[in-house]
Amino acid sequence: MDILIYQKEARKHFLHYVLALFGLIFVFAAMSVNPSQDCKEHDCPGWLLWTALGVGGMAFVGGVVALTKNFRWGSRINMDAGILYWWEGYHPLKEHQINLSVVDQIIIESSTGDSHLKLLDKNQKRIPFSEQCAPWPWQDWAQEIAKKFPHIQISEMN
Repeated sequence: MDILIYQKEARKHFLHYVLALFGLIFVFAAMSVNPSQDCKEHDCPGWLLWTALGVGGMAFVGGVVALTKNFRWGSRINMDAGILYWWEGYHPLKEHQINLSVVDQIIIESSTGDSHLKLLDKNQKRIPFSEQCAPWPWQDWAQEIAKKFPHIQISEMN
């Protein structure tokens, strides 16, 4: 039986649309400036236009590629097997497995504006896991796992 199923994809997540739009705005802005006409009163360095064009182009291409290839990420837990499955990337996805009997601790680090999620084994070594594959808020997700697997400790660090 699978529980705590969490999955997202680029086409259903606003961030990739915003990224493509942001890039398009920068490209349009850089291409609409004509230095010979628009820079008479103020100096418009040429490198600034090329930088805006480059950043905008990369953001637009990144957003469009994520949308067209439909980048996906997520996780699920198989209770019968005691395995956490997680994935991220483009189709065909490689599903990674973490046996929850190996997990000793879940650490949630929170600081001003920045949070991190770590899974540690009994030797305090980090277990590879992409934190974006866990649903937010991580505290609720970790508490739910700890209920089902009581050997796992949860630590929150501020």
